Amino acid sequence: MEVSRRLRIAPDTVRTWRRRFLERGLDGLCDDPRRDGSWGEWWAEKAENGVLLGPV
Repeated sequence: MEVSRRLRIAPDTVRTWRRRFLERGLDGLCDDPRRDGSWGEWWAEKAENGVLLGPV
């Protein structure tokens, strides 16, 4: 999965985030706070800008 390689994270994490985004939009990405709070904000910003949307 290209996103997981580019971000150097587990493919399962990307699948979870993508599923939550498709089900609930940006709210689905921000409802589980991260340890420092930055990942949810970062992910929401990238998703909002269409950076993370690829072939379905």
